[in-house]
Amino acid sequence: MSERSTKFRKWILSLYWLYFFYHLIRDILQIYHVDSFLTTIASRSNHQWCRGDINYCSYITFPVELFALIAIPLIWNRPRVGTVEVLVYITFPLLVLMWVLP
Repeated sequence: MSERSTKFRKWILSLYWLYFFYHLIRDILQIYHVDSFLTTIASRSNHQWCRGDINYCSYITFPVELFALIAIPLIWNRPRVGTVEVLVYITFPLLVLMWVLP
């Protein structure tokens, strides 16, 4: 892998890590009903797929966020893209899909 692509890869992984860190903190604050600009930006609470007696919408992204926050530092200095890194790259579109679904 060239030096340029390695820098780009690390930049993307850094952005992913920051996003997942923010998302985890935001989810925790939403569980404790802390309302602020940071907790309401791009947040939807009217998903049809998570209605019911149990409010699991606030917890459903925790495994994905924790996986990304642990995996990104582990793959940071690897010389090539592996399975774990591909899974990390898939997690962001997965969360966007969960947000877009009705």
